[in-house]
Amino acid sequence: MLLNLKKVNFTKIFDENFFLFLEEIDLCKRIKERGEKIYIACKAKVYHNAKESSGSEFQIELCRNWHWMWSLYYYNFKHFGLFAAYKITFYKFISSLIKMLLSILLMKKKKYLIHKYRMLGLINAYKGKASWLRPFEANDF
Repeated sequence: MLLNLKKVNFTKIFDENFFLFLEEIDLCKRIKERGEKIYIACKAKVYHNAKESSGSEFQIELCRNWHWMWSLYYYNFKHFGLFAAYKITFYKFISSLIKMLLSILLMKKKKYLIHKYRMLGLINAYKGKASWLRPFEANDF
């Protein structure tokens, strides 16, 4: 992502409440709301070495699921309000609850933990708490 910082002129470029996910979409939405344009370089190639500097792959998966849900709620709350944020995330909360319970019955510990972390991320967001989970803290497996 390339930015003309003189033209954007935000006091803060990224919303520091986001840790993972949707921070670039939030930034683009704020740029568009100012009437500025966003250009896409369709032929550009970017190579992303996902998870290269992080710990256990499963810790990253738990952290990723937690943050995806937290960020989804926060982004929608920030831009569209409380009702929209609940409307968009409530189904995902119920779905994770059901999948978590099924995982217990089927004794699928990893699936259980993934859905548990998805729910915990949403519960944290519903309570209005900041994003705090980091990969090294996601180690209850």
